[in-house]
Amino acid sequence: MWNTWGRDSMCLELLDDGGKVIHTIRPTWCATRNFPSAFTLAPGDLHVMDVAFDMYWDMSFLTPPIWGDRMLRLRAVYEILPEEEALEEGVWLGRVVSPLRQYKFTYWLGHLESGAHRGPDGFAAVDLLERLALCYGQKGRVVAWLRELSRDCHPCELPSISYLMCRMGDLSCLARVRDAYFRGRYDEGDQREPEGLDMGSVAGPAAVRQLLLYGTTSDHERLKAQIETGGGPFGPADTVLSLLLGSGESGQLHLPPGYEVERFPVGILISMLKDKRERWMPGEDDTRYCDRAAQALQKLLQRDFGHRLKATARERDRAIARIKRWWSKTDSPFRPKRVPRPKAHSPQPSGPGEVSSPAGTDSGRR
Repeated sequence: MWNTWGRDSMCLELLDDGGKVIHTIRPTWCATRNFPSAFTLAPGDLHVMDVAFDMYWDMSFLTPPIWGDRMLRLRAVYEILPEEEALEEGVWLGRVVSPLRQYKFTYWLGHLESGAHRGPDGFAAVDLLERLALCYGQKGRVVAWLRELSRDCHPCELPSISYLMCRMGDLSCLARVRDAYFRGRYDEGDQREPEGLDMGSVAGPAAVRQLLLYGTTSDHERLKAQIETGGGPFGPADTVLSLLLGSGESGQLHLPPGYEVERFPVGILISMLKDKRERWMPGEDDTRYCDRAAQALQKLLQRDFGHRLKATARERDRAIARIKRWWSKTDSPFRPKRVPRPKAHSPQPSGPGEVSSPAGTDSGRR
């Protein structure tokens, strides 16, 4: 996609019965290559621009009930402002508005039944289905559609579809993703027009996420081996850290809502503590993989081992050593869930040989 000047020049306005604009619908896609371009019209000529309300348009104004028809009063606005590039190109400047008309929207179901999930728009369908399931309570219907999507989707679309299915409790496509990932099918990528999207760069991380969160012990061992050797498509170590961390030391874990954190294979993060390579990510300061893994462990386990990204390398190494010592002694990495104590009428004495541990300390292996 290109030409953000053209993207920003067009919008659609949603009006109420009194003629007041209550929402402006704008495209939200990002340009993969960008340059100003223009077209020439003779007097009386027309130029038609297609508008498909897919993932590239801000449709957040649509609220339940979603599954069905909606009648909306819309008009299109096309406006070229006197900006530097427009003046240099000598293009027409001004604003034109179409007549106000009423349109019928069949948003979710219509998008899928139109066949948009066949081919390049498969990712858009998954994005729509995810919001429909998680925000609008249509989980059962979404799972049925995902199963349909998975039957004849592009191979590089399957991991995204399967990952959402896993989040809905359906692991039926996980075996297909596992086989393709460990055979290196997503390492090759797939350039597709018109966006020129490298689908392998999307499929690889999606596969790692679901194998990490919903896979078997064998899957975890194979991922761990890839990380320790620095191999595997699209950097599984980066995918693991991106799944758990935002940027810096603040923020919440990026695990799916409702995921049981006790299922997470902590040993994979422990193995990353010995990786002292520098990790570069856009928008982040350069840090070592072992430091990011230590940060992820502190968040995941809700334990403070004293690791700080802004500390000196020596201080960070000491904190990492504390994590390793703790790991070598613990039976269960996660804190037991607290059970409310029954109210006692009088304090109960400790039994012979019982010793209470100071609050906030670890007692090691029990």
